[in-house]
Amino acid sequence: MDVLTTEQRSRNMKAIKSRGTKDEVLLAKALWKKGLRYRKNDKTVLGKPDLTFKKSKVAVFVDSEFFHGKDWESEKYRIQTNREFWWKKIESNIERDTYVTNQHLRNGWKVLRFWSKDVRKNLDLCVNIVEQAISTEMGLYSEIKDELQIIIDKHLNDGFASLTHYWQNHENGASEYFYKPAKEYLSAEILQIAAEPEQLYLPLKYDIPFPPTTKPQFKFIDLFAGIGGIRLAYQNIGGKCVFTSEWNKFAKKTYEANFGEVPFGDITDIDEKNIPEHDVLLAGFPCQPFSIAGVSKKNALGRNHGFLDETQGTLFFDIARILAFKKPKSFMLENVKNLVSHDKGNTFKVIKKTLTELGYSIFY
Repeated sequence: MDVLTTEQRSRNMKAIKSRGTKDEVLLAKALWKKGLRYRKNDKTVLGKPDLTFKKSKVAVFVDSEFFHGKDWESEKYRIQTNREFWWKKIESNIERDTYVTNQHLRNGWKVLRFWSKDVRKNLDLCVNIVEQAISTEMGLYSEIKDELQIIIDKHLNDGFASLTHYWQNHENGASEYFYKPAKEYLSAEILQIAAEPEQLYLPLKYDIPFPPTTKPQFKFIDLFAGIGGIRLAYQNIGGKCVFTSEWNKFAKKTYEANFGEVPFGDITDIDEKNIPEHDVLLAGFPCQPFSIAGVSKKNALGRNHGFLDETQGTLFFDIARILAFKKPKSFMLENVKNLVSHDKGNTFKVIKKTLTELGYSIFY
């Protein structure tokens, strides 16, 4: 970071180029030798990427560690001169980079950001990353897992959930919700390298029982997903699942085997802001607090049931908070027959009142 004197920084600033930097040129020449053709600083593309592959919808940026805030939260304190000015400038650059990246992801682009030192130290790897990003060849999902030595039992967590969700949504607007955690998890837990993780951008062909819809008609989310029975029905009529949640590790393992996607965990820990936009919300929330058998067992054990069951009985309200924030066009909730008559009908009255107050018409 900035540990130079004012005079030294002034001289360096005068020598800085806004485009065509040494590292950018180094990468550009290496790609050109590979026969890859691109546009430099295309003004018609948001952010004027250093290199643009329009046909493949790939934008490449080579970022200065200083001006774009590498390891900013720790490195910013190394700035000794004119701190207020530099903090404001660099944080503005970081905010702009995030905005540009997210806008491109929404529009189905792949965004590659390399630090200058990565280009200098790992040029061949950076070239390979770009080649993979613009490749039209699709690797098999099972082969990629084998190549990355992914043993699914060790990756039934939110990090791998982000990665598998990104892989399945990298060409639609949902990808921006998973990009950062997916990239971090791939680098830290799977690749364990400093450079940009190339496998984040691999086009995949899903050799699984129920591959994702190729030409979706609508988007949905799958909460309390189990092994995916409800998802399958909506996927079969042209829906694209953009988010899943399930806490049971055995169900998550089966879900991944069926759909090539690991669900996120406990719904109570999921911030509704981190769920992509969707048209339909699906949820088969736990029935044990409301079913005849479940209530009988809890009574025998002296335990609370219905909404008084703080572990499972209140999970309906997590559905309600997501509906309130995301406002999908419709929803489908699945439970047991006894839900309607539980607690002399009072439980269902609360559910109906909550949903109607959110502006929905209820059919059951």
